[in-house]
Amino acid sequence: METRPTSVRITECADEIGMQLKDHDLAVPNPRVVTRFRFIATTLCGVDRYAAEKAQHLAGFAEQFYSVRKHASYPGGADQIYIDMLGQEQRIRSAVTVRANGGD
Repeated sequence: METRPTSVRITECADEIGMQLKDHDLAVPNPRVVTRFRFIATTLCGVDRYAAEKAQHLAGFAEQFYSVRKHASYPGGADQIYIDMLGQEQRIRSAVTVRANGGD
């Protein structure tokens, strides 16, 4: 059983997401990053429903961004998908604030 506070676990996941986005900011095929984001989303399912939902959205965006052509058909293209992924990361981080204010 996990003993670390929920806010700490969400922060760790958000930090990893941020690192992955920073290290892989080009719209080129990268199934490893997509798999990692899906794993993070699954991890968050047992931690915080809101953060998990946002991580699942981020993984969906990543599937489009890190593909050969899918990002080209997205409104605004790859740049907009990347912006949307960063937005999901920030929403995940907002769950930390809510948890911290709630005493966790």
